[in-house]
Amino acid sequence: MSSTSLFDAVEEDLVTAVGEQYVSRHNDVLSAYARDAYPLALRAAGGRSGLVVRPDIVVRPATTAEVSKVVKTALKWRIPVVPYGGGS
Repeated sequence: MSSTSLFDAVEEDLVTAVGEQYVSRHNDVLSAYARDAYPLALRAAGGRSGLVVRPDIVVRPATTAEVSKVVKTALKWRIPVVPYGGGS
């Protein structure tokens, strides 16, 4: 399975779990979630370090049940989950 079709399949499962409006692979969203307000991360975002790693998919679950579904989906596909808080 190519990485594109893998991401498509994962995205489909995540959309089923939380709804289409809460799952994104758009460049602007991925870039926004690639860093936070921590000074080293901000400096890394300027290209001076390898600290910034852009996510492949961003999911914004709204409930505990949706978080559970997202984690189960990640386990099914054997992909990591990186939690993101307020970005500060």
